[in-house]
Amino acid sequence: MVAVAERLGVDHSSLYRHVRKRSDLLLAAADLAILRLEWRDGATHWRPYVETLAVAVWSLYQRYPGLADAMRSLDTTPPSAIRGFAEATAQLQALGFSQPDAVLVLDSIMDMTVDSASSWRRMARMDRAGAALARAGDEGPEDSSSLASRIQAITKVLSEDPEQWWRRKLALLLDGAELLLNRTSAQDGRENT
Repeated sequence: MVAVAERLGVDHSSLYRHVRKRSDLLLAAADLAILRLEWRDGATHWRPYVETLAVAVWSLYQRYPGLADAMRSLDTTPPSAIRGFAEATAQLQALGFSQPDAVLVLDSIMDMTVDSASSWRRMARMDRAGAALARAGDEGPEDSSSLASRIQAITKVLSEDPEQWWRRKLALLLDGAELLLNRTSAQDGRENT
């Protein structure tokens, strides 16, 4: 808190008049960052709409290192995130999803995005993940040598560009969402948008 107060050019006791503890400060900072998020693009099809939202959130986590970790550590969700989620859910409903399915799709994508951003930062601190994975093969049971090639493959994947790996996960979730929408539409006897 002292460092934040110094950065703001105020006495740290002044900062405590506005926030009681570190988590209050993190919540306020996360709320402001999410409030400034630009993702509304007027898409008329659900997939580009969700992709635009997901890319905006991924970019937000890249622009503010540590925000993904903070989001996972907060006791509550920032109000701007709740409002944005509700707005996005309503938009997905307007584009053909049932409310429960819209919530499922968005929650899955947001969880995957925050987890991916947080995990990549953690692995970057662990020597780009390679050393930890290599040790897993070396220090395991005697029969783990048969896993060496698989561990090398995992190491290769995890040492590549984090955003490309995240985009592959996003595509997987979007493909699943499309199947969900198609199945629901077929049951209801309507076409999806």
